[in-house]
Amino acid sequence: MGLVVRDGLRPMEFGRLLCLNLLRRPYMRYGEEGLHYAQACAAMGALRFASLAGDGELLARLLARYEPLRQEGSGLVSRRAHMDLRVVGIVPLTIFRLTGDRRHLALGLSLADAQWEEPRPDGLTRETRWWIDDVYMVGALQMEVYRATGERKYADRAARQVAAYLAVLQGKRSLLSAITAPRPVSSGEGGTGGSPPRWQRCSRAFPKTIPLAARSQAVTWR
Repeated sequence: MGLVVRDGLRPMEFGRLLCLNLLRRPYMRYGEEGLHYAQACAAMGALRFASLAGDGELLARLLARYEPLRQEGSGLVSRRAHMDLRVVGIVPLTIFRLTGDRRHLALGLSLADAQWEEPRPDGLTRETRWWIDDVYMVGALQMEVYRATGERKYADRAARQVAAYLAVLQGKRSLLSAITAPRPVSSGEGGTGGSPPRWQRCSRAFPKTIPLAARSQAVTWR
């Protein structure tokens, strides 16, 4: 019979309703600087769902909604050096992987490569700020380029960034602070709920040959 969720809806029906809800909403913006990272993440999930579900009509509507991303003057893409803004690149990269449209690949590549212009001496992006959210913000963008191109350097960047974050942010009880580091994490502090799944999504795609990936994956979540 399959899994039934609230109100008798099955997962495929529930997923489609979520996508339709997204389509009904105006663009969620990051102030005046472009698409908000929350909508970028929702868009990537919706696009992947529509593709996996084989729902051509839904996929076409989602592709049309985010087609303006690659258009100059759309106001949906900011070039300011901030990972909250760079992560928007996951949307055109997902579109490229679904359609083969290299114009979207070019946009995603430009944001991912700009993130590593003049890296820090330790090899991390200059956008590093030691918030746990960054594990996904940086990892998702760089790994989507790796998935799209197969170029090892993008997986290397993500692995190096994640390994550094986990080494710095992990507390005595293996908790991760959602605030900023280095700062002691109290036993009652939260903010870690979304971190494991975000990190796991990035880590699953790492090539097996990346030593930094192995270091990162060795961290135990308790």
